[in-house]
Amino acid sequence: RRYLYQRLALEIDLVRRYGHPLTIILFDLDHFKRINDTFGHRVGDDVLINTAAALTTSIREVDVAGRHGGEEFMVILPRASVAQACEVAERIRTLLESLDWPQEGLHVTISGGVSLYRGESIDAFVDTADHYLYEAKGAGRNRIVCASAPAEGGCSEKD
Repeated sequence: RRYLYQRLALEIDLVRRYGHPLTIILFDLDHFKRINDTFGHRVGDDVLINTAAALTTSIREVDVAGRHGGEEFMVILPRASVAQACEVAERIRTLLESLDWPQEGLHVTISGGVSLYRGESIDAFVDTADHYLYEAKGAGRNRIVCASAPAEGGCSEKD
């Protein structure tokens, strides 16, 4: 988490200098406690490991992804518009949803929020993504809510 915030601060400095867009995705695994309670913590650990592996296959080399805490992950997308970040988030969501698990009845989904940096503090930037993540959960989970995005790719649009 400390590394994520250090990188985010660096990327914000670059945005202030060069003016390119910066977006983040904040997502967490839906009903993760239920996965641990039903299948055990070893399976829960496998879900976290496979989620991290799915992230590495879904993002660009310049993007940074990591565990934000518990079952929550953050992806930092330098020079990515909200529409591009929403596409990445949706790619991650559909990939995780489609994974086959050896445990019968195990199905993994995520809810996420995408936020565009608009000059606010780091905490406010992350809080905005977190707000959209909770909107996704409140709307039924297994979805991405974006700050503003085209009404395509499975993302819900917010202004």
